Amino acid sequence: MQHGGQGQTAGQGRTRTSQEAPMPPITHVLASITLSGELDMTTVQYTDRLLREAARTRHPIVDLRRVTFMDCAGMAPLVRVARRTLDRGDRVTLLVSDPHLRRVLEATRVITLFAVLDAAPVTHQAAA
Repeated sequence: MQHGGQGQTAGQGRTRTSQEAPMPPITHVLASITLSGELDMTTVQYTDRLLREAARTRHPIVDLRRVTFMDCAGMAPLVRVARRTLDRGDRVTLLVSDPHLRRVLEATRVITLFAVLDAAPVTHQAAA
C-alpha cells in the first residue's frame, strides 16, 4: 500500500490493495418517534402510520414520556410494531416515565415485547 507524501490531502496518493475491504454501505438507521397526549381509538390510525415507518428502521425508539393516557386500542399499534420488529430479529425500545403507564404495560404483559428504559419525565420550560 502506498501513502501520499507531504502536502497531500487524505486519500491522495493512496492505492487500495486487494486485501483492503471496501467500505460497507451504511445500514444502521435509527428512528425515534415521540408520542404525546392520549393514545386511544381516535389516534390509532395516525399512531399506526407513524410506527409503521419506524418499524422499517433498525432499533426503533418510541418515546412515551408525553403520553397522558393509553387504553387497549391505543396500545394496539405498539404491539403491531413490536411484533413486526421482533419478526426480523430486532426490538423496539420504549422510553417510559409515567409509573401508571408502565403498570398498564406490565399488567397486559405487553412490556415483554419491548426493551424498556425508565426515563426522566419531559419538563416544559417557559418561553423567555
